[in-house]
Amino acid sequence: MAIMITVKTTPNRFGISLQGDYQDLNALYDSISRYLDFYMANNEFYPYHEYEYLLSLNYDIRHAYMGTRDVAIKENNASEVGLIAENIFHISDQGKTDFSNIRRKFKNGNLYFGVDILYPLVFHYLVNMSEITYEDPYTDWFNNLPDHMEDYNMIHANKDRAMILHFISLLWENVEDLLGSELALEIMEYYESSEEFVLAPSLYTDALVHWQLANYGALSEDNKRHFLLMSLYEIIDAEALLQHPDEYRQEYIHYKEASQSIKKNRGPAFPEKNTFYQLLDELTSTGEPLYHSVFDEFLNTQYGVIKDESPEM
Repeated sequence: MAIMITVKTTPNRFGISLQGDYQDLNALYDSISRYLDFYMANNEFYPYHEYEYLLSLNYDIRHAYMGTRDVAIKENNASEVGLIAENIFHISDQGKTDFSNIRRKFKNGNLYFGVDILYPLVFHYLVNMSEITYEDPYTDWFNNLPDHMEDYNMIHANKDRAMILHFISLLWENVEDLLGSELALEIMEYYESSEEFVLAPSLYTDALVHWQLANYGALSEDNKRHFLLMSLYEIIDAEALLQHPDEYRQEYIHYKEASQSIKKNRGPAFPEKNTFYQLLDELTSTGEPLYHSVFDEFLNTQYGVIKDESPEM
């Protein structure tokens, strides 16, 4: 279990900083890789492009522990090994010598690797990884494995799933730090009350990322928070609370408050999911293929031009 991985909000609240030592991040990378392949081999209806989108998380994790993202030294208190024991308990001279040798052998500081991830992507990964880990793996899934996983068994699957679930719990904990316990629990309960999970669609997440990069820096602190609240609700799927406001009264109130506040912001409108797909349908109604260049031009027109691809996170 990669218990030493940390997830913290970046200074400008653009996203998270995911950090861990080499072994931790490598273990998370391996678990996501294996379990995704295992899941895809047994769920033919899971969209392949969403599988690829989750692999982009692994791409960042791999580059982090390769040292091509962020690298930091974390204090490990090696210089204090045994000092508390020596002060509290009776330690033999040999024991004190052993502790002293340990302190000389190890230097202070562990090498930690990290990567920053924008919040719309964080929310996307949270939702879609929750989908693939929702149920325990079925026994008959092991009868349909690709050749490179012929030795994969229930022990491995349970360990990999537990690793991913731990990572998901860290993301929810960060949502709590970001929005407060009351709102975070409210959103989590709304999400878990759904009769079925709705996958976060990658095209819509791309639109949220584009809007954030083009507009987020100019927002007030309150509206930054409103953007993140609405983004999480929309990625989870806000349809139920909009259709049943009496059933989801508090959720509806908080969503609408955020929506009304962010609409007062000068600049392009927040990309609500239903409106985004209506606009996209209009774009593709001519039958023209949705090439990357066409989609990029659409995003620039609707949600503003990105002036800085690499903002101070």
